[in-house]
Amino acid sequence: MNSPKVSRRTRQGSLLRKTLVLASAGAVALGLGAVATAPAQAATAPPVTANWLDYYFNNKGIGGDAAGDAPHFEGGKGFHRSNLVTGGLGFGSEQSHPSDSTLKYWMGGENVGPFLDNIESAGQTIDTSAALGSGAVISATKIAFVWSAHNASDIGGPVSFTLKYANNTQQTVQRTAPDWCSDGNADNVQVASRQPRYGDNVNCTIFATTPIALTGTLDSIVLPSSDRVHVFAIASNADTSNAKFTIDSSLTLPASVHYGDTIQPTIDWGAEIPPSISGAWYLNGAVLSESRAQLVVPSSWVGKTVSYAVTIKKPGLRSRAFISNEVLVEPGALSTTVAPTLTGLPRVGDTLVVDAGQYAAPSQDPAVVGIAIQWLADSVPIPGATSAQYIPVAADTGKKISARITASKLGFNDVVTTTAQTTAVIAANVNPFPTEPGQPTEPTPQPALIAIRTPASTGGTVRVGATVKASAGTYEPAGAAISYRWLRGASVIPGAAKATYTIQPADLGKVISVEIHATASGRQPITQVKTLGVTASGVISASKSKVVIGKKTVKSATKPRVGQKMTVRIAKAQTPGAKATTSIQWYANGKKVSGKAGKKATLKVSKKLRGKRLQARVTYKATGYTAKTVKTVVSGKVR
Repeated sequence: MNSPKVSRRTRQGSLLRKTLVLASAGAVALGLGAVATAPAQAATAPPVTANWLDYYFNNKGIGGDAAGDAPHFEGGKGFHRSNLVTGGLGFGSEQSHPSDSTLKYWMGGENVGPFLDNIESAGQTIDTSAALGSGAVISATKIAFVWSAHNASDIGGPVSFTLKYANNTQQTVQRTAPDWCSDGNADNVQVASRQPRYGDNVNCTIFATTPIALTGTLDSIVLPSSDRVHVFAIASNADTSNAKFTIDSSLTLPASVHYGDTIQPTIDWGAEIPPSISGAWYLNGAVLSESRAQLVVPSSWVGKTVSYAVTIKKPGLRSRAFISNEVLVEPGALSTTVAPTLTGLPRVGDTLVVDAGQYAAPSQDPAVVGIAIQWLADSVPIPGATSAQYIPVAADTGKKISARITASKLGFNDVVTTTAQTTAVIAANVNPFPTEPGQPTEPTPQPALIAIRTPASTGGTVRVGATVKASAGTYEPAGAAISYRWLRGASVIPGAAKATYTIQPADLGKVISVEIHATASGRQPITQVKTLGVTASGVISASKSKVVIGKKTVKSATKPRVGQKMTVRIAKAQTPGAKATTSIQWYANGKKVSGKAGKKATLKVSKKLRGKRLQARVTYKATGYTAKTVKTVVSGKVR
């Protein structure tokens, strides 16, 4: 896992870029809805053992029936926690040596879950200075190893512990390891009576060595080099209260967290960074499998509380755990980059068109949003008027029309925008130019808008190399002049001023839209904006390449001879806007022909290819396109 960084947090929300996003009229609205309520449980710091050997633990030998609590002392088997308790071993409290009550120890393995509880011995050096030696309140004068072994008969005799003292002397102690499913031997006593182990009903247990008298102040121990030996604890008559990890630290999350934010805990370790740090995220008080210290908040976290916990360990000291503040995850914030606009002549029977606008989200470039439209007459919703176009009816005469746009995205708060109102709707038989005989003689303050009879539309697949098309629709007056302007995001594409546009590699990942301008003498011009979508990778078009020997095309029945040359005739690829490159790989019986020879257009058939079927595969690549591999016919067996 990635350990938490000692650094200031970052949030993508503060790095919001003004980017264009797809706003597709008629798309299904994807709003979040109501935010979830309080968490199911409060988050608490992870449990840690009181055993000061925790830093060295590398095996889980004790477990139970709960999910994630299975031990693996030997081949999927181990000690069953509850059965050890039945046998007389205690967890969560200080234990005494069975034959010498002055020797005390704490067992690991008391916590349910994937927590390690013993050292699989491999010659490790254990720092005992704080618990038993020169750093102890009262140093030990005698100790015992709480241990067990699997397949102990295969060890081949006693194992050695090297005890190293503060005065630079050392002592070697040998003990015969007890097999976990035996009654033990003269060097050991049972710390619990034998009970059924995890995995089957064989009776097994853990042992303690007979007391070992020390000859000095014990600052370290070198364990045996035998991975069959497992050390669970070291019992002693020392005062081990100094074996604690004292650290002045703080762990916090940002005060506010939103969907799409990049969050990371802020950790201040003070003067010392722990040598071992593990972390985990908690959602509504339950631990998650996600362990990365920095991540982007997913939509599934919205409405729930998040916190982060760390467990820190140091050799020879009891471990510690911390948990941060809990923060309620809030919906993300969409921003409007292009406001919705309404176009058209407000007259009964003429078409009004709304462009839903464009939007930005912190975590997407661009983002796709759902759009819901509601037309309004004098700010009152018009029943059933929810499409991108609206044709005023007689009942709308004298009313001002507008459209309310709701942009939605899962995990984000909705953005609701209402367009500016039109002027009052005029009757179908009213001429917007009151200059003809029989009409009022006062001139209108400005020319009327061109009326939309049929809205503009677009077609085609939005991907590199494809051609998309805009249809202007129809207008009143019928002779309105039409012009086009294609856009990549918010930028006009130079030279793209026709009804069709072939999408270029530079458009990949960008929003493509088109402006359709209608102009007519004596009328206000009108512009419709149609958004086509986000550009996907292009699809390379290439026919099947062929292989020739001389002038003859290789077929499935062709049996090449050793020494002949086989040449790939590469078919031309179609990649509008980009130049395609090709690479070749020869295969023999479906496996790559190694070396440079296997990558050339011409392959000289060698003796090692005798009896194999040959094939060439041509891979095409081009900027903005998905790579494509075309296979040639598989030949007959080489003679």
